[in-house]
Amino acid sequence: MDSQKPLHHPETTGQAFELDRYLSARSTAWKTLDKIHKIIEQNYQQLSEEEISILIKEEFGPKTKFWHPHKVRFEENTQCSFKEKSRPGLKLKAKSLYFIDIGPIIDFHEADVGDTYQVGNPDFENPAKTIFRQLEQYWLDEGLTGEELYKKAELMALDFGLELNEKMAGHRLGDFPHALFHRGGLNEFEKSPKEMLWVLEIHLVDKKNQRGYFFEDILGAPKI
Repeated sequence: MDSQKPLHHPETTGQAFELDRYLSARSTAWKTLDKIHKIIEQNYQQLSEEEISILIKEEFGPKTKFWHPHKVRFEENTQCSFKEKSRPGLKLKAKSLYFIDIGPIIDFHEADVGDTYQVGNPDFENPAKTIFRQLEQYWLDEGLTGEELYKKAELMALDFGLELNEKMAGHRLGDFPHALFHRGGLNEFEKSPKEMLWVLEIHLVDKKNQRGYFFEDILGAPKI
């Protein structure tokens, strides 16, 4: 028997799963991300992508493990898909775009949060976040499947003059490791995803201006 193949329904959770602990992990991740964002705003001229990655580990502490490598992207590197390597040596300037994607394991539960920021602009409106919120409402109102969510996301991206990066699709989350139950992307899921169990991940690319926008969070979770 192939031990790597999930043996259960794709929305199964493990025996350790507790919703309160799962949502607490998410809350901690968002609070830490916000703290890192504030540090960057105060020191952006001195920090590289690599230095911020080290800062992320320091903020969570040496005992925290990550279920996926965190990603820090500056400027044109914000176009990169998850597995693509950043162009080295980029520095942030006033009004630069950057995004951060982190996936810590907290109290045996996975978190996965990410957002895009603009240096010096606290009122920056991330189009990926805007599309996320609209899609989440469509899902609540109409019970869209995972496939339908991403088909609609593709059309919504065009309204912003942007392209949806299909390589950065949402996925299951839960108590670690969720991959025991499901490895596929939300964009391939043929049913309406269960609330507070799936990450909706949106990555938009502006090829003309060589930049991207990223946002992800748990579908149906309380607003942070």
